[in-house]
Amino acid sequence: MGAAVSPGDRISTDEHSKVKLLLVDDSVLAIGPQSQVIIDELALRTESRTGRLRVLAGRFKLAIAEWLGGRSDYEVQMPTAVAGVRGTVLWGDTQLDTICALRGTVEVRTLAGTRVATLDRGHCETQMGSGHSKPLTPSREDLDKYLREVTLE
Repeated sequence: MGAAVSPGDRISTDEHSKVKLLLVDDSVLAIGPQSQVIIDELALRTESRTGRLRVLAGRFKLAIAEWLGGRSDYEVQMPTAVAGVRGTVLWGDTQLDTICALRGTVEVRTLAGTRVATLDRGHCETQMGSGHSKPLTPSREDLDKYLREVTLE
């Protein structure tokens, strides 16, 4: 608790643990059980901020803090897709092969194909590994269940 996280660090959880990280720009990354995330880049400059995260396995929720200092460029890479996020909240699960926009807008492109999707609040993209992903709108109950899996209470 309270340890610093730096670029290059790998955060891993076992089947009984969750982690909540406060990033240098006040964004919050929550990681669920049996997950692995690598922080590739977290850079704050006077005119911009850049964040690059790789979710190797598991579930996560990323709440990007509002940034008034200029250009903001966050990217989350999963095994099958990349999500570009700007001042928003997103949730993802590598096992379900799904990314959801919880607030704001998320742009998703698959690694296996060329599909690009723009997700608005409450919408998801799934089956991204096929290269032919498709939209998904989960029920409120499913979304609440997903979030409980990564949220520390």
